[in-house]
Amino acid sequence: MSSCKWKLSDLTKKNLSLQCSVPQNTPNEMHYLGCSHGYLIFTYEEHCLLIDAYTGAKVGTNSWSEHPLYLERERICQVVSFKGHILVIDALMRLHTIQLTPQFSMNRIEVSWWSLQKFPICPLLVVCGDMLLLVNLSIAKIGSTRNFGEPSVRYFEVFRLDLSVKPAKWIQMKKLENLVLFLSLDRRNPAFSCMNPERWGGKSNCIYVARLFDDANPDETWTVLEVGQSVPSHDIVDPMPYGMGFPPDYSLIGSFWLFPSLVYGVGQ
Repeated sequence: MSSCKWKLSDLTKKNLSLQCSVPQNTPNEMHYLGCSHGYLIFTYEEHCLLIDAYTGAKVGTNSWSEHPLYLERERICQVVSFKGHILVIDALMRLHTIQLTPQFSMNRIEVSWWSLQKFPICPLLVVCGDMLLLVNLSIAKIGSTRNFGEPSVRYFEVFRLDLSVKPAKWIQMKKLENLVLFLSLDRRNPAFSCMNPERWGGKSNCIYVARLFDDANPDETWTVLEVGQSVPSHDIVDPMPYGMGFPPDYSLIGSFWLFPSLVYGVGQ
């Protein structure tokens, strides 16, 4: 951690950037848990550490409250706040609501996956106003057969959760209309949505993905793709180390969106 640095870039002002690093007295052995409201969240031993992503300053607080977490076989992969509730998705793609007070409880939401043509590989939840969206990086064969080694295409699909029926079901959205989504393949980090992106020079019906390719130009910190558009044939950042693998490697930090107008990458 003593050599951990990151660069903030402005989506609307590509020539504007800011570089920050953690304070020198920060413990070296720490694990990255995620980002929230502009703060990087780390843990070491039994302590939590918040670092201001804009200044690199540590934020000390004694107001933490502890909530025992009683799980059976669930392994939480992503947490979102939706309509005043905390929703989580686990490693088996099951959706739950959790409650912290007066005591921890976890209730499963019955969801039908039959509306999806294929089971999602790395689903990402995105809250978009009164809609809960699921974004998945899908792979499809180009030919009519399913032979191994046959050419394939990759593209992002978007689904909306319909809670008006029981069980709830995912409905595919062919277009986002005047919306855009901001996400990274690391589900520890928040995803965002924005309406009417043309106001700041953006493009509707698109997904802005932070650092999607491993072999791309280092200065290309994000990729813009329309829903259903074929992903260019580059090496995609492997999402496995960020929670799909077991055990997950929490020492790795990739590029992600801090707020809808900012993305930054962390490097050693």
